[in-house]
Amino acid sequence: MTSIAVITGNPKPQSRTHNVALAVAGALAAEITPRPGRLTIDLTEHAARLFDWSDLTLTRLNEEVAASDIAIFASPTYKASYTGMLKAFLDRYGAWSRSRS
Repeated sequence: MTSIAVITGNPKPQSRTHNVALAVAGALAAEITPRPGRLTIDLTEHAARLFDWSDLTLTRLNEEVAASDIAIFASPTYKASYTGMLKAFLDRYGAWSRSRS
């Protein structure tokens, strides 16, 4: 079954950015048969642990995103870039992939 992961890096919980990302995922899912499973991550819920490389919940979330068929990353733009919160989540992939080698 196809799976979609939605990861939002807005520092405001349940932000407009998050809602737009969910709408994009919903529109995409409507075009896929059978209906894909969906993983939704609002990084505000995990902000305090983003730099704890041993955090098992974040490790599991990174693995689930990596296993998804489609990943939608959403972030407001700050100074022509994505948020530090999203960067911190994405930076975990380097450590995650090296620890699995």
